[in-house]
Amino acid sequence: MKKGVVIKINKNRATLMAEDCTFCEIKAFNGMYNGMEVCFSDMDILRKKVIYRTNKYVNAACFMLLVFCSYLFLSFYQENIAAYAYVGIDINPSIEMALNKKGKIINIRGLDQEGKELLGEIDLKKMDSVDGIKQIIAKTIDMEYLEPGDSNKITVYAVMEKENSKGGSELIQKMERAIKEEVEAHSIKGEIKTIVYDKEIKNKADKMGISVTKYISQDAKVVIAEDNKDKSLKGDKKDKKDKQDKNYKDKDKDEQEDDEEDDDDDDKDDKNKDKKDNKNKMDDNKEKDDKDIKNKEAKNINDSKGNNKIEQKNKENKQKNEKEKNKNSEKQKNKN
Repeated sequence: MKKGVVIKINKNRATLMAEDCTFCEIKAFNGMYNGMEVCFSDMDILRKKVIYRTNKYVNAACFMLLVFCSYLFLSFYQENIAAYAYVGIDINPSIEMALNKKGKIINIRGLDQEGKELLGEIDLKKMDSVDGIKQIIAKTIDMEYLEPGDSNKITVYAVMEKENSKGGSELIQKMERAIKEEVEAHSIKGEIKTIVYDKEIKNKADKMGISVTKYISQDAKVVIAEDNKDKSLKGDKKDKKDKQDKNYKDKDKDEQEDDEEDDDDDDKDDKNKDKKDNKNKMDDNKEKDDKDIKNKEAKNINDSKGNNKIEQKNKENKQKNEKEKNKNSEKQKNKN
C-alpha cells in the first residue's frame, strides 16, 4: 500500500501527492478533503502523469531541479499542509479536526448531523488546536448538548501514525486539559475518556463515514458477538464430542462383554469337544481291547483244535501200528 496526501478534489476524482513526490489521481470517496492522508494501491490509480524523454542533460537538470523543489515543497507541506495528526471529539455532536505539525487546524468536519450544524456556526480553520477545541466545547454547551447536573460523557481521541507514539500521548493530554478547563469554566461536570489510535483504524472509519470511537464500538460489538458465537460453537462441539466419546465407550463396553461371552462359549465348546474326544478315544480303546480279546480267544480255540487233531492222528497211528503188530504176530504164529 502507498500513502499520499489529497491536493485537489474534482467531482469524483482526487489528485494525490505520493510519498515519493509523484502525482496521481484516484477515485474520491465520501468524507475526503484537501490535506487528508490516504492509503492507496496501484489498482486505485485512475491516471498517471506521463514523463516525456528529452536529452540526458536536460533530464539531469530537470531531475535536480525537481528534487530541490520537492524538498522545499515537502518541508513546507509537512509543516503547514499535511495532516500530522487528527483529533476527534465525541459528545453527540461528533467532530474531527486535522492538525498540521505546528498544531494548527488545517481541516475540520462534522461526522454526524449535529456536528455539521455546530460547525456551520463557527469557523475554526487555521486556528490553534487548543483554542479550537475550547470553542467546540463552548458551542456544545450553548447548544445544550452538555448541561449542568447531567452525567456528561466526553470522548476525545487522537490519531497518529503509530498508536503508541510519544506525540500522540502528549497531544491527547493537551486536548484533555483544554476540555477540562472549558467545562469547569462553565461549571459543568463531565467524564472525559481519552484514546490514541493509529491511521489504519481511521481509514476504516472514514470509509464507513463514522467517527473512530463509533467504529471501535461497533467493531467491539462484532468481536463480542463473534466470540460468543465461537464459544457457543465450541460448547456444541464439546457436547457432541462428549456424546460421541460416551457412545464409543458404551460400544466398546458392549463389544468387550460380547467378546467375554464369546470366550466363555468358546471355552465351553472346547471343554465339550475335549470331553467328546476323550469319550471317543475311550470307546476306540475299548473296542480295540475287545477285538484283541476276541482274536486271542479265536487263536486259543484254533490252537486247541489243532492239538486235538494231532492227538487224534497220533491215536489213529498208534491203533494202526498195534493192528499191524497184531497182524504180524498172527502171521508168525501161523507160520510156526
